Amino acid sequence: MKAKIFTFFLLVLGQIALNGQDEHFSQFFAIPIHMNPALTGAYDGTYRMTAIYRDQWNGALESPYKTFAAGGDTKLDLNFGSLESDDHFGLGLFFVSDRVAEFQASTNKISGYMSYHKKFGDKIPSYLGAGFKFGVIQRNINYDNINFQDQFNQIDDFTEPTSEVLPPNNIGAFDISLGLNYYIKMENDTRYYVG
Repeated sequence: MKAKIFTFFLLVLGQIALNGQDEHFSQFFAIPIHMNPALTGAYDGTYRMTAIYRDQWNGALESPYKTFAAGGDTKLDLNFGSLESDDHFGLGLFFVSDRVAEFQASTNKISGYMSYHKKFGDKIPSYLGAGFKFGVIQRNINYDNINFQDQFNQIDDFTEPTSEVLPPNNIGAFDISLGLNYYIKMENDTRYYVG
């Protein structure tokens, strides 16, 4: 019992130390697997391809923000030989490239998705899905185009060297996500999602 309580508090308090920054899309619902890994394979059909592009502040900045994302997922039914089931797996792959040209900063991500969907009910079917995402992130920035306060030469330009301790300009990390989703499919093909 003590181990269960310890594990619960570790998981809850461990969330405080986790952080992240995702890309900002106005039409975020156009890429469902990026919102929740449990939405991988949660659709009618065999496969689904998605793509989205953002070009922010194109007229206001000389070098605007540009973000591109593309991916796809497929639904794998669990019908093998004599085993017939309405449950299914989902598999997906997703790529994101986010660039801030002003500072030559970029973030690139590639992720694989896997989900399982359990069906409940026949007249009004509902599904409970659980999904997992594993990805790799690569971030870099060019410090040559960034000026710090101590670089100002007290006359007219930022020509002095900086005393700032700068972190590495190219880093990589893993990106892991878990998701749950519950949805009901009504007779008129209306769906209600929670997750």
